[in-house]
Amino acid sequence: MSLAAIKQINETEQLMQSQKTEALQQAQKMQADAQRDGNSLMEATEKQAREQAQAMLQEADKKSEATTKRILNEAKSACEKLDKNASRNLDAAAALIVERVVKI
Repeated sequence: MSLAAIKQINETEQLMQSQKTEALQQAQKMQADAQRDGNSLMEATEKQAREQAQAMLQEADKKSEATTKRILNEAKSACEKLDKNASRNLDAAAALIVERVVKI
């Protein structure tokens, strides 16, 4: 084999090794970029999920507060009606007692 052929083979081997190293570095960079992008996407998704959960909790609190107020108002009205009925019954009961005492 001639010296020129050996030199060309060595140059080709070096070029191939260089290309292989460069391809490996590019693959590692692509993997690192994909990992970073995946982590960023995961963090953004988690943040969005936390915000949605917080909004849902706030909405549930508002609804429960409104329901509580409605129930309290209904209970208050019912108590007032009972109180009025009791007052009327008390007057009637007092009159009945007086009537019976007077008859004795």
